[in-house]
Amino acid sequence: MAGKEFEIIHSHNIQFSRSSWYVILLFVPPIIFALTIVLYLKFSSSIPVRQQTASSVEAKTETKTVEKKKVYFENAPALSVEIAKGEIERNKGLSNRKSIGDFEGMLFIFPETNIQPAFWMKEMNFAIDIIWIKDNKIAQIDSDVQPEPGVSVNKLKLYIPNDPIDYVLEVKAGFCEKYGIEAGNEIGLSEVL
Repeated sequence: MAGKEFEIIHSHNIQFSRSSWYVILLFVPPIIFALTIVLYLKFSSSIPVRQQTASSVEAKTETKTVEKKKVYFENAPALSVEIAKGEIERNKGLSNRKSIGDFEGMLFIFPETNIQPAFWMKEMNFAIDIIWIKDNKIAQIDSDVQPEPGVSVNKLKLYIPNDPIDYVLEVKAGFCEKYGIEAGNEIGLSEVL
C-alpha cells in the first residue's frame, strides 16, 4: 500500500428540506408517546395487588374511614375484619402496621369475582395466614406467610391462589392452625356482602 494516498472526505453538510422537518416533527412525538404507554403497560400489569397505583378519580372519592364487619367460621371465634373494597385500601392492605389482634383481619373485595390476584409481603411487619375464598368456602390457605424485610420489590415472593377465587382474608399467622380452619370449610360473609 506504500505510495498510495487516500482521500478523506468529510461530509457535514447534510441538509433537510422544510417538508422533511415537518415529517420528523409530525411522527417523533407520537412514537415517543406510544413507547411510553407500552412501557407503562408492561410494567404496571405485573405489580401485585397491594402496590398498584390508584386512579386519581378514585383517590379523590375514597373515604378514609375504616369499615369493620364480622366474618364467621364453623368452629372458630368470629373475626372483626376491615373491608378493603376500594383500590387504595386493597393496595395498602395490612402494610406498615405493627400487628393486628388475634381476632382481627382484613377482607379484600374485588370489583369482580373468579380471579387470581397476586399478593406479596411488601412493607409487612408480621406474619399472616392468607385465606382464599370461593363460593363462601375456603378454597386454599397459605399459612404463616412471613414478612420479607430488606428484600427488593422484584424479588418478593408472590402468593397466588391455585384456582380462581372471589375474596381474600388475611388474619394473624397461626389463626387457622389454632382453630382447625382448613380448605373446604364454610365461611360466613353475610354481614360483609
